[in-house]
Amino acid sequence: MVAHPIQIRGAFASVKDSSRRTPTILQMREQDFIDRLINDLSTSEGRKRLQADIASNRTKNNVLRLYQPVHRLMHLALVDVSCALPGEPRLDPNRILGAGVVVRRVDQRGNQQGWMKKNGEIVGWRTLPTADDNAASSYDPDPKLRENRRLGRNAPLLKMLTPANSKQTEWEEDYTSLFAAPPDVCKSAGKTFLYGTIPLSSAEYIEGSESIQSPPFSKADIRKRMPTLFKTGGAERKNLPETNMELTANSRKLRQASNFFKVLEFLAQGTGLFTDTPGTEQLRNTLERIPLADMTMVEAYLQFLQLNISPKDTKQTSTSEREVKMQIPVLGGLPAFDLTPNPSLGGFLRQAFEILIGQPEDETAEAKAVSASIRLPKAWPTIPTSTRAGKSTRGYYPVTDEMILDAIYTAMTARWNTLQQVTGRYEQTDATYVICAFIRVQDRVECPPRTLWTAPSEPFEIVPWYESGDLPPAKVELPDIDRNMLSKLKPNVSFKVPPSVQKFMENINLDDLIAGEKPKEGSLDFGMICGFNIPIITLCAFIVLSIFLALLNILFWWLPFVKICIPFPKKQ
Repeated sequence: MVAHPIQIRGAFASVKDSSRRTPTILQMREQDFIDRLINDLSTSEGRKRLQADIASNRTKNNVLRLYQPVHRLMHLALVDVSCALPGEPRLDPNRILGAGVVVRRVDQRGNQQGWMKKNGEIVGWRTLPTADDNAASSYDPDPKLRENRRLGRNAPLLKMLTPANSKQTEWEEDYTSLFAAPPDVCKSAGKTFLYGTIPLSSAEYIEGSESIQSPPFSKADIRKRMPTLFKTGGAERKNLPETNMELTANSRKLRQASNFFKVLEFLAQGTGLFTDTPGTEQLRNTLERIPLADMTMVEAYLQFLQLNISPKDTKQTSTSEREVKMQIPVLGGLPAFDLTPNPSLGGFLRQAFEILIGQPEDETAEAKAVSASIRLPKAWPTIPTSTRAGKSTRGYYPVTDEMILDAIYTAMTARWNTLQQVTGRYEQTDATYVICAFIRVQDRVECPPRTLWTAPSEPFEIVPWYESGDLPPAKVELPDIDRNMLSKLKPNVSFKVPPSVQKFMENINLDDLIAGEKPKEGSLDFGMICGFNIPIITLCAFIVLSIFLALLNILFWWLPFVKICIPFPKKQ
């Protein structure tokens, strides 16, 4: 068998058409779009109808837009394969070992990126290792076929032309198979048509080590948001929380107490400190090393002895400040010690959270034993910079602002890793894509197959799922509010309500909720199974939706766009 030039191109393109070498993109709205495609390909009139279905929806900047299946529109890639000989005879489909279409993302530099896998693990979008275009190519989506071509008869030459790349040689590009039209269709049309769906939506996401991302914030960002309580002196310390105030859970309404509640909320929500979220160990230990009140070195050492912690470098057990000061010249300074002060700033903040935010009054037996109020200290501890920190005669300052910043960054990074969403295939809504189609052709049994590609299609965007498509909206019929009709709407769904929810629902009152008051606890101590009717639930949701649409219209002025009501005659 002698190899001869083969061409793969878009269907319906004339010889002079610039899009001749790119795949044709059809936009189909029929429910059985494959059946309609095959029927139309079999006749000349049908092929003309298909040309009217070539995707043409564009933005104001003339960028092609393709819809997702959620819009009830399907997009197909259609190509025909022929021999590059006079008359362009169609290629025998039996010579095609495989065919497919790939969706590639175009980066800001114009490079094409394929959705890649490595050893069965999705690694995401990666720049293609080659720029071959519409020719017999060493590049194939399958890394095994690429390697076979490199190790063929001309292995030394092929290795020079396509140098190996340790990462790229293992990448497998995702593609969707193209299928040959039935033989009778190709025979009547005089063309070998290949077609396949274009995957414009996907639930795939990056896996394994490739999915680990750096947090979208830096230490500089955290420093700006960090409460002033953890910052060094200067103008920033002027906004410290009030001191020596008696606070209760209702004190958050006081302007003087707002800064302290912001500290607790930052630690609770931003870092997860008070719920002992994994990754907060460093922050918890750092805050517990800060004395709640500034201490001299002698005071710190005395507290160290009183806590029955044996010094590392001495056997002194002095318990008076005078005796400690007398020993300093003899010892050449205070012995090394590591103090966890009592009380500490970390312990005080945890206690304040439990009283003011963490446990509502009278909820549990443990909460009843906790005091309902807490008094803020007379002064907040000094947080030194790295250059002024340490255990010197100035005072006991074991923690610096940088140490607190590092601990907060570590905690927030750990929290980000638990909350971050995986990177999906089509997550970037403003990305630009192209499609390319390929075929594998066997020339000689002893040689690897050739892989031939179309040119990239016209760049396009994928319409987000939340935008409307060209088809009419789905219709949901609501029941008529009529006693006879409502009597027919028997429960067709049930909810299993646990005892805790049933207690809450027993005495729930809308006025109390609006006033910010907790409903009185019910007396029920058992759960229930409650049956409802789905159309009634839908009717209630529609009424509530209409109310909120009207309320929020004050802000968004969206009713003319999101709500269109057209009257229809009443049924007789």
